[in-house]
Amino acid sequence: GFVHKVNETAGRTLAGYTFDAGPNAVLYVLRDDVPLVLALMLRAFPGPDDAATPYVSDAALAAQASSIEIPSAFAWTEAFTPCPGVQHVYHTTVGD
Repeated sequence: GFVHKVNETAGRTLAGYTFDAGPNAVLYVLRDDVPLVLALMLRAFPGPDDAATPYVSDAALAAQASSIEIPSAFAWTEAFTPCPGVQHVYHTTVGD
């Protein structure tokens, strides 16, 4: 899947994942890697065109991720075929 390919491309672990009690994927990412991982997610899993519904819960982080120049090694994210179920990206930190 997506996380495995991201880590393989990076040559190190950028993200880990698990699933909550339902069908929701939960990614674990170190603070310094969050903007890049989010940028990759936004490219591979573009949000809905409905601007009235925020796709990412943290607008400042979404803006930061949108401004990142993604390394060319991650070009595959442009052609990634996402599952249709991604509806929202929630960003929290330890203790939230």
